[in-house]
Amino acid sequence: MSKATLPDWPGYLRRARAAQYLDVSTTKFDDLVREGIMPAPITRVGVKLWSRAQIDLVMHDSDPDGAEGGLASCDAVFPQL
Repeated sequence: MSKATLPDWPGYLRRARAAQYLDVSTTKFDDLVREGIMPAPITRVGVKLWSRAQIDLVMHDSDPDGAEGGLASCDAVFPQL
């Protein structure tokens, strides 16, 4: 069995890739942005981009006790998936 590898994630992600980074659908990602759980995008030359660092901060900040080894529990970030 081969080991799964992750892509080399860029610092700024388009919508579909940001959703992929979080392992959620683009519809769910849109909901998280609309609800203010995930950060709003920035726009550069007409392209909406999300900061991977800001997404990581949301994930880390949602697990203050480090129950997941410094990574946020999905239940803490996405309480009603």
